[in-house]
Amino acid sequence: MRFEFDNMTLWYGTSDAPAPTGAVTASSGNQATVTVTVAVQPPSVSNSVQVIYRVNGAAKATVNAMVTKQDLINKVQYFSAPLPAFQVGQQVDYIAVARSPGRQVPSPADATTFPSSFNVVGAASTAPAASGSPNAAAPPAKAADPSAGAQSSDAGASASSPPAPPATGTTAGKGPYKIDGYIFFENGLPATGVHTRLYNRGFGNSATKLGEIVTDVNGYYSIAYAVSRGTPNLEVRVVDAHGKEVTLSDTRHDAEANESLNLVAPMTLRPVAPEYERLSQDIAKELGSLHLSAAKEDEDQQDLTLIATATGWDARLVALAATAGQLAPDSGMSAEILYGLFRAGLSLDKNQLARTKIEEVESALKSAGEANIIKLDARGAAAANGASRRSTTAANSPRASGSSF
Repeated sequence: MRFEFDNMTLWYGTSDAPAPTGAVTASSGNQATVTVTVAVQPPSVSNSVQVIYRVNGAAKATVNAMVTKQDLINKVQYFSAPLPAFQVGQQVDYIAVARSPGRQVPSPADATTFPSSFNVVGAASTAPAASGSPNAAAPPAKAADPSAGAQSSDAGASASSPPAPPATGTTAGKGPYKIDGYIFFENGLPATGVHTRLYNRGFGNSATKLGEIVTDVNGYYSIAYAVSRGTPNLEVRVVDAHGKEVTLSDTRHDAEANESLNLVAPMTLRPVAPEYERLSQDIAKELGSLHLSAAKEDEDQQDLTLIATATGWDARLVALAATAGQLAPDSGMSAEILYGLFRAGLSLDKNQLARTKIEEVESALKSAGEANIIKLDARGAAAANGASRRSTTAANSPRASGSSF
């Protein structure tokens, strides 16, 4: 499904933005839980997405979607909306709507329709259904082995990322109230690893700190808190490289119990040293003369998990650095350049990477440099572009039988 309106584009039900359609099989408990992924262009921190649905033609309901990914190369923003559990026999009609200040997609008229739908059907069962009960529940499905599928499916990377907690799953603090959201830099990249604080503004310009957290790899923050009386007036601040607080939000007066607030941070907030340099230095302190490229992550050896735990870095970033180190000798690019390409969203598969267009490599390097992920000088950029051109030419040659790396 695809819509274009008000200079915005939205789509779902595609390979990059999967969404349910047709028959959806219930799992245990005679229920089905589904998620709708929605892609939006152009990306913006002010974008919001809702999935509007109805069950068996009844009154409509709405679920707010959350940002889950940003494709820097193609300039696409992805949202995810987990719908509630539905019962066998129910038909669900739905549509996704994206809004930005002063515009939306699809059009207001189309947004009142339900062009997509799915039906919840029972799971196959070897036991006969109860007489006269066409929707009798099938036996509960066997619980998945939590150790299965833990390894990354990225081809060509022997040091795959260990299972990591959901990027939006960590909340700091305790209390009946919560605020969450995403922080992006002015260039649109996630503000990773930013110290974020929540304050309650009061009489006489007073400010009481309610909690703090460090943003995750997607720039996500979530803080639970409590107030002694009245309703809170919330203000979000971040800490720059010099320890100075920078206020990102206007005061949210009379805040509700659950608030979501996406914010933009200035580029000056970036740490002085690039991300790759800081990550490499912290890893070197733990490994000494050993090399990260030799790391393994399997049932018998959990090197990446140990390094991530020891350094405090996200295990996924450690895995990207390990993969970059493995591919560097044969790629003609430095491990730092490869790390920047991976962080910008290019494939970890060496065959796919070798076939990446020169323009995409240049755009990815520019984004990684501007976001202070890597230190990109003219010499490094020229070397990366030269290696990419040679790899692309070799990979596209009719005589090429495999990776050009």
